[in-house]
Amino acid sequence: MRTQQSSLKQMSSTNSSVWIVGGSSPLTQAISKELGSDHSIISFGRNSSCDRHIDLAKAEETEDVFQKCIQEFGVPKAIFFCQRFRPSVSDKDLSTSALISKAIVVEVYPLLAINNVLMSLDKQDLNVRMIAFSSTVALSGQNQSPRFYSITKSMVTSLLPVLTSEVLQLGCTWNCVLLSEFFKGDGAHTAERLKQLDSVSKKHVQGKIPTVEDIATYGRFMISNTAIYMNGESIVFDGGYIKYGQDT
Repeated sequence: MRTQQSSLKQMSSTNSSVWIVGGSSPLTQAISKELGSDHSIISFGRNSSCDRHIDLAKAEETEDVFQKCIQEFGVPKAIFFCQRFRPSVSDKDLSTSALISKAIVVEVYPLLAINNVLMSLDKQDLNVRMIAFSSTVALSGQNQSPRFYSITKSMVTSLLPVLTSEVLQLGCTWNCVLLSEFFKGDGAHTAERLKQLDSVSKKHVQGKIPTVEDIATYGRFMISNTAIYMNGESIVFDGGYIKYGQDT
């Protein structure tokens, strides 16, 4: 671990690139649209609609991919983690522990990988803002009823103090934005999903649920100099649904 201490600084305009992990996520597209006029956007994942996209299909190659991108494009200004594990039809016979293991590979491994890469750099002041967006996923294990479980919420909130302490002296920040399962994305929602979202909206504390565009706007705040001293925090962005909303 590095021992040099460097104070938090305002973001430099010399490096305006923003990385978004989770290329196919509607949230990635919204953040890219929100920040694209002011920043160079690079998305990571299996596919993406963003102009500059890096394939990240194999988890074991994640750290190497990040390392090569830093060598080619330089240290990013900010990194958003928007990837979410969604059990597929092929996962229906897996046990809950197996599903959790797969979710950790998808959601947690990239966070640890970039942390290792940043710590390996021979620099004392990286000043990278890292934001992990987390929401619940429904896990239906073998012979078990579906239940909501947030891998990133559980893992990241426990890992944040460790991650933050390791990169704090490099001027970096680590924060987690906690979302409820219910927010509106783009037109990719199925009719059944839209009906569910509409039902939740009516029961929501505010009578509506956030959209990916709302969340993306909050992402702009998280990498602004206004949020310079937010570090190691878990911020709930759900309009009060988790705390006050009715169970559905």
